[in-house]
Amino acid sequence: IRWMFRLLRVYGWSNLLLLAMFFVNAISSVVFTATKAFTLNKIAMKRFAGFMMTYSMTPWVELRFDFGRMLSYFPFLIRSESKLFTLRKQMRSVDEILGEQRLPTDGEFISHIIQRTPLAFYTENTATKLVADLSRTQAVDTYANTFVNQVYKIEVDKKSSEITIYTKEKGPITRSKDGDDTFELAKMHALTSLSYFIAGIGHSWVHFLFMDAAAATTHNLLRKKHKNSVLYKLLEPHTRYTSRINWEALGVQGNLVLGGSALIRMAGEASATAPRGVPPTAFVKMMEPWTPFPMSGSEFVRNNAKRTTDYYLYTDEFACPPKWLEGPNTEIPYIRGLKRFYPIIKEHVANVLKYEDEGLVDAFIAEMDNAARVERDNLGLHLQRFDRVDIIASIIYDAMIIHSTDHYFTHEVFRKTNFGIGTLRQPFPVNWFPGRRVPEDICDPEDRVRYANFADVFVQWNDSKVFSNKLSKINYKFRQPELKNIGAKLVDRIATEHDRMTEDGDMFCPMEKISRSICW
Repeated sequence: IRWMFRLLRVYGWSNLLLLAMFFVNAISSVVFTATKAFTLNKIAMKRFAGFMMTYSMTPWVELRFDFGRMLSYFPFLIRSESKLFTLRKQMRSVDEILGEQRLPTDGEFISHIIQRTPLAFYTENTATKLVADLSRTQAVDTYANTFVNQVYKIEVDKKSSEITIYTKEKGPITRSKDGDDTFELAKMHALTSLSYFIAGIGHSWVHFLFMDAAAATTHNLLRKKHKNSVLYKLLEPHTRYTSRINWEALGVQGNLVLGGSALIRMAGEASATAPRGVPPTAFVKMMEPWTPFPMSGSEFVRNNAKRTTDYYLYTDEFACPPKWLEGPNTEIPYIRGLKRFYPIIKEHVANVLKYEDEGLVDAFIAEMDNAARVERDNLGLHLQRFDRVDIIASIIYDAMIIHSTDHYFTHEVFRKTNFGIGTLRQPFPVNWFPGRRVPEDICDPEDRVRYANFADVFVQWNDSKVFSNKLSKINYKFRQPELKNIGAKLVDRIATEHDRMTEDGDMFCPMEKISRSICW
């Protein structure tokens, strides 16, 4: 009986709050839709943190997300609370909850961490070396005595397979020069930097601006004025939920709600934080057992936003199709696997667009360009420089293939192996004794649980049992028999390519883990 009361006291209230939030969202959306009160006729884009992002949505968009996606989070949120509760009450040890944590071997670090995760996008493949650039972590403002930004570069010598880890405090560290103890500690710092970098910086360009503009234009132009068009039926399944989830990621964390009130700002500041030595109250930390990174919500937004603006507005990185589909980086397994799907998506789009008026496609591209334009220095996507088929194909390729693959392999490599470290609490000048597991005085048990919770809730794709968003269940709602046949062939083509990739030894996201849109 005492245990049951403790259980309810520790996380019963947070579940009630989550349910209350769901019902408030859902009921208000129904009321607004039915009465036309406070009607929002379109998805509004607003400049925030340097680029255009989703600012407000129609009640219909909110309602679809509430039932189609929000409900699927509840079981995983409850499990997260249960793990943290049992750890705090000493019912189970962290190893009993998560399994024993160990560091990857040097071979695993090269073959998995560098070559089988989205870090491949930030790795230069030269004739003699692999060079992973983590310099963007250096500007991250973290809380005291947490070490997310110690490592700024990782090099791998292709001939000798020697790893060099570049750190702020001790410079370059290698096993042969500095010894096993120091190198293993440097590897832990590298894993900490990478665990944050991939989720908090490296994945930003996949989510924001380009996909925000695509989702908003699909809703505002096509759904409102051309709902029966082939283009709308092609794009709607791949942009569903995107505006709402991107608004959740940046809008809520960045205090774009309720006029930026003090209460919301406090919640936003607390929502991405690690459990100890940080500003949020014990009550807030209890409510969010899935927040692993030692920084404020606004800092999390700032670094996502900086990477997004760099990619789309201030460098020449952005192109349709992506530039990284060509060049030496295609030898890296992660990118080699992704590359094999773009021709399939492009052919699919080209076949569908034969049945659509080119004028509508051009109008969509122009409106999407306008939605993304920042009215300063003519900053924007400038989509007219690309082929129309490549633009539409890039939207679907980004939403379905790149996004799903990023999430799948990040979860596989960092969570399932227990290699992920959300927060490290000791600097380099410390004596420690390396072994098969990570010492608890360096990697705190609660930090470990919080990172695992974050990965299981927000990195792993948890599909809805009722409103499935799996690619394998896609329905384009085309009317023409020819188009229905083209739509059905897409899943078959990807499944066939999976079989070929298995034979060739290439990596891919399994069919059951491919979401057809950015929705988590």
